[in-house]
Amino acid sequence: MALFLTLLALLLLATGLYHRYKPLPPGVGETWPWRPAQQVRFLADTHYQTPQGQPHTERQLMPALLALIHEARGEILLDNFLFNPDQADPAQHQPLANTLTDALIAKRQQQPPVTITLITDPINTLYSAHQPRHLARLQQAGVQLHITELRALRDGNPCWSAPWRLTASAFTPLTTTSPGGGWLPSPLGPHPVTLRALLALPNFKANHRKTLVVDGQQGLVCSMNIHDASSCHSNVGLAFRGPVAQDLARSEAAVLAFTRRGLRRKPRPSSLPHGQPPVTSLPRLRLLTEGAITEALLKIIHRARQGDQLRLALFYLSHRPLIQVLKGAHQRGVKIQLLLDPNRDAFGYQKNGIPNRPVAGELHRAGIHVRWYATRGEQFHSKLLLLDGHSHSDLLLGSANFTRRNLDNLNLESALQWQASPEETAITDARHWFHRLWHNQGADFTLDYPAYKDERRLRYWQYRFMEASGFSTF
Repeated sequence: MALFLTLLALLLLATGLYHRYKPLPPGVGETWPWRPAQQVRFLADTHYQTPQGQPHTERQLMPALLALIHEARGEILLDNFLFNPDQADPAQHQPLANTLTDALIAKRQQQPPVTITLITDPINTLYSAHQPRHLARLQQAGVQLHITELRALRDGNPCWSAPWRLTASAFTPLTTTSPGGGWLPSPLGPHPVTLRALLALPNFKANHRKTLVVDGQQGLVCSMNIHDASSCHSNVGLAFRGPVAQDLARSEAAVLAFTRRGLRRKPRPSSLPHGQPPVTSLPRLRLLTEGAITEALLKIIHRARQGDQLRLALFYLSHRPLIQVLKGAHQRGVKIQLLLDPNRDAFGYQKNGIPNRPVAGELHRAGIHVRWYATRGEQFHSKLLLLDGHSHSDLLLGSANFTRRNLDNLNLESALQWQASPEETAITDARHWFHRLWHNQGADFTLDYPAYKDERRLRYWQYRFMEASGFSTF
């Protein structure tokens, strides 16, 4: 018995270590070359309460996405994490999922030659336990639907994922596009789930990207989910025209490659071409995915010098290397403004403020200026960094929260880095957006640090354990 238990422990340990550090699928975690870009636009959805006490959302992202779809003449490639109407209140939320579904179906009907490819996360089928009506409608209209094969990715919660891979994983068809058979209550909404789905959920792994490519010429990368219950969230994005759209399409082709290949074939070396040679002059744009986002963030902050202005607008901040370089930048005289979601609300559930409140306390004690977004049931879902340096500005935004799960090659993520003069339009628009929120111009957008101050040591070490172990949803 002792020998059996020892062998079992070794098997679990080996499985956990391998899937935590195994090679990434080809094309994942890449820094794509700098490219020229045109018509770069900063876009934001901003939710707030008017001076009269009424909730209001200024929407730019969904109209821009629908306009790009309308302009398509040959191909639409869409990848979005949450794409469903679940958990919504029709009295306050917008029908994003059905609006996009209707637009894609209308495109197929009006222009049949246009090919439409939709990539999404298995959470939308409740890990093969539920077949959403809108996804079935899209398939019937000829849209190519692909549910991402998450098992090809590294495990962020190995203490759970190692035994799961040795048992339930073999019986969990995560990528099926014709799911069903749920019979147990779901923690994610009204639809019943299977036991296999419940066992897959604690892997806390996702295709978290939010991208759109049209005709290989135009693109959009943002933080917005096509999720009705998320329609009041504040989000940011960049729309553009240029060769980065082809890079974005190639990065999504890498996801399609390992999703279609499944788990039974040996991975092939990456053969993704990188197109035109990189540019060296400003302005310039590049695509970053997964861990490459981390490298770019750290380099931007390391490069900041005394007198530079660094602004961050974040839904989650927990990544330890980023926190350390932010402290170092402050010590060098970089002016830092950190705007955070208070981690109070999640689709009707009350949260405990982890990780942002303990992290805010740590950075506030270090002397960094912190403010909270004044959420009222929705989330400040932005993921944005803007550095105004002496010679140029860097704007980096996308799908990735600033956490271990999102930045350390665990989830699938995408971001854009736009490097331009401080007077360039997208840079100026992003700066004005942040300035408006920070200084409460026209409404009470943000609150001072004491509003959600939480400097309890137990709460801080709870965050540190959750971040390090993977036993967390952030």
